[in-house]
Amino acid sequence: MVNLEIINIKQLVADILSKQTDLNYCGTSYPDELTKFPAAVYHTTHKPHFIDSDKQELETDWTVSIDLFNDHGSLTELSNKVVNELVKLGFSYTSGDQNLAGVKRTALVFNAMVDNQRRMVFQN
Repeated sequence: MVNLEIINIKQLVADILSKQTDLNYCGTSYPDELTKFPAAVYHTTHKPHFIDSDKQELETDWTVSIDLFNDHGSLTELSNKVVNELVKLGFSYTSGDQNLAGVKRTALVFNAMVDNQRRMVFQN
């Protein structure tokens, strides 16, 4: 029996965000001072969806949260690029906007179930 690896969605998100040339900051934690814009802060969580009798995690539920920030201009184009990349992979999402003391924020939350054996993504 070969040990089945859980697909690393966090690395996939990091790769997608690193390709966004518009971003001046991207990380998994908020900096002490948010001074570089546009910026993205992301985190992921996952939990087993289905474990077989051999204790292999065949399916995993993933949640990806991405906060986009900008101190001037719109976040629509950047948000659309990120959404398109993750939706293309099979994620569903919700989106919300805020204006925080002159800094615009778009909160994106993506959800999917990942089949680790067949290496496929399904909306859950």
